[in-house]
Order: sequence, then C-alpha cells, then structure tokens
Amino acid sequence: MAHGGPPQLPSALSRTAGISPDALVVLLCPASAYAATLLLNGLVVLVDRHGRVRVRIDGVVRWLVENPFGYVALALPLAFTLYFTPPWLAWFGIDTPNMSLIPNAGAVVAFFSAFAFGWLIHRQVNLLDVWKRRWLLNLALSIALTAASFAIIGVAPVETSASQDAATALYAACFTPSVWTWSFALITTQMRPRGRRTLEQLQLPVSVELALELKKSRKIAKLLA
Repeated sequence: MAHGGPPQLPSALSRTAGISPDALVVLLCPASAYAATLLLNGLVVLVDRHGRVRVRIDGVVRWLVENPFGYVALALPLAFTLYFTPPWLAWFGIDTPNMSLIPNAGAVVAFFSAFAFGWLIHRQVNLLDVWKRRWLLNLALSIALTAASFAIIGVAPVETSASQDAATALYAACFTPSVWTWSFALITTQMRPRGRRTLEQLQLPVSVELALELKKSRKIAKLLA
C-alpha cells in the first residue's frame, strides 16, 4: 500500500491460521456479497414500504427466466466488464480475485450478479421449473458456446492479456453466456433424481476438501476472539 498499490492479502494471518490466501478469498467473496445484499435489501424494504418496486423487480426477473434469450441479457454486464477492463487473461475465463483485498472488476461483476440473481430467484422459486423444462436446451447451449469459445481462443492455455479486438469481443460474447447456461443446466440436473446422484459423486472430493479448509479456518475465529 505504501507504493500506491492495492492492499495485499493478509498472508501472515493466513499462515498463522493454517489456511491458504486463495481459500481465504473463497470465504471473503461470498461473505461480502451476502453483506452487500442484506444491506441493499434492507434499504429497499425501508424505501419501498408498499412493495411496488419489488413487484416490478420480480417482473423483470420473471422475464429474464421465461425469455429464451434472457441469458444473453444476464451475460452482458460481465461481457462488457471483462472486455473493457484489461488486463484480462481470457483463456482462463474469470480472473480469480486472489491478488489483493480489492477484487478485480470481472470477479466482482461475476460473483455479485450471480449472487443477486439467485437471491431474487428465491422470491419466485417456481421459476426453477422453467429451467427444468429447458434442461436439455441449456446443456446443448452450454456445450455449443464452450466449443465456440475454444474455437476462437484455442485449446492451449494463453497466459498473455487479451487484446481489445473483434476476436476477443466474439470470445466474450460466447464465454459469458455459457457461464449462465452451464449454471442453469447444472442447477436443473441437480433437480433430476439421476442427475442428482451423478453430481453428488462429482462433488464429493470438492466437498471433502472444502470441509477440511473450513475446519482449518476455525483457527481464525480463535485468533479474532
């Protein structure tokens, strides 16, 4: 910070607590999104006492889910952010916010938009049935968009920042919608009995690793108590 850069991750705390900086970010980002959403929700409830604004927001969310091209509208903020905020290591998708306590713009838009949309979907859980009916379509779109992304950028990792040109714009136009279509497809796969068993088998190693990291993070609470 003395040189004008962003504040670095608390590596000393991470070492003392026995948790890696990357895992610490995994805990901090959802916590920040949750805190911001609670604050914004409280302000909306305070201002919108009769619920008119919330009804209109519900209408927008319903349109985004029911419209076959709603995922395009959801992807636009992330696509513009990634393209217009270099450096962007495009091949790796959304940059991991593990370089400092101030996350990069792409990660902020990706994390917070997904969290906020999920929060709003929770007000109308019946909309999940729309994704369930379109499960196969969303899966096909995900595969097609992912294939198109690799066709544009290549299958070999590219560790240099993407240029702001037509190829990068086209890649962003394919990659960012796939983030949403993959989410929709996997969510509705979880809702299908056979798909749920498959996902549980795939998620088991990740769940075990996360449980171990969370167990280690208890040391942080002891340090801060």
